Amino acid sequence: MINIGEQIKKIRNKKGITVRQLEVLSGVSNATISRIENDNQSPSIETLDRICTALEISLKDFLEYNDNLPVDLLNLNSTLKKLSPEQRRAVNEMLKTFLK
Repeated sequence: MINIGEQIKKIRNKKGITVRQLEVLSGVSNATISRIENDNQSPSIETLDRICTALEISLKDFLEYNDNLPVDLLNLNSTLKKLSPEQRRAVNEMLKTFLK
């Protein structure tokens, strides 16, 4: 089972975002974020979703987060999920040319 607060802190730190910046991006108060990260409060689904959106990670990806994944791949994954299937295929074909 994941520790939600620890997970938020890891992702936030990996992306170089301060608690204050996360507050501004998510609309969740600095105090609430600190309580969540220090395991003193459990976030509601709505709060967790707002934090994940601010961290540019889907709730699903957050729950499946792999700490060993470099931040650039985490960001790339989030970006790719926003593309249409045709766009993803085009990006995939383009990336294959780099491997040749």
